[in-house]
Amino acid sequence: DQAFTEHYNTWIHWYWSEVAPKECQLKLLSNESNIEEEMKKKKYSDRRQIKFWKETKRFTATTWAVGDYVMMITTNEKPHYLIQIHDTNLAHNMRELFKGIWEGVK
Repeated sequence: DQAFTEHYNTWIHWYWSEVAPKECQLKLLSNESNIEEEMKKKKYSDRRQIKFWKETKRFTATTWAVGDYVMMITTNEKPHYLIQIHDTNLAHNMRELFKGIWEGVK
């Protein structure tokens, strides 16, 4: 969901520039966004890889798996909200799903 980047690109820049551990890596599937193209030019872009997947046009939430958690953030309409699910199995399965999609996107 490109709305997250559109609303929070200042926060993203701050996080990746000042907070994220240097070993932290992100593989991001996104729909087309001029802001994401701008983000790819930042000094931390080697740790924040982006692939544009044309099938994401209908996504309405940003979703990711980190550790034992699955996070979903909705920012395409107000109020913005976040759901955090602590489930080792769900996080593992989401990572496997995302890996398969990542490898299939050129």
